[in-house]
Amino acid sequence: MNLFEFSEAFAAMIDTALTAWGLYFTAVSGYLIAAYLVGDKLTRSQLLITSTLFVVIALSMTFTSFGLSERAIQLEIEFEGERDALDSVSYIMLTAQLLGILAALKFMFDIRKPK
Repeated sequence: MNLFEFSEAFAAMIDTALTAWGLYFTAVSGYLIAAYLVGDKLTRSQLLITSTLFVVIALSMTFTSFGLSERAIQLEIEFEGERDALDSVSYIMLTAQLLGILAALKFMFDIRKPK
């Protein structure tokens, strides 16, 4: 693989991973806005449907961004032959996204059960 092929493949994977991040943030933002505006008015079945769809979409985007980031890092390692300091960023992103999903769910349930 030459430098051009590497650069093109690496950029495509990182670009798609960042697009998945954007879709993740869109899903989280939409869920939080819905929770804030109508969370206390939702029936149990509406809550279950909304939360399930949110979790499925958010997890899909989380694992998409993680998988593509990891593949880009592996491609970089194959091309350059060594790891660098930024190669653990995909795990930090994965952790942040998973914690974000849990935080959004907690926010919804806090809205539904005010003190």
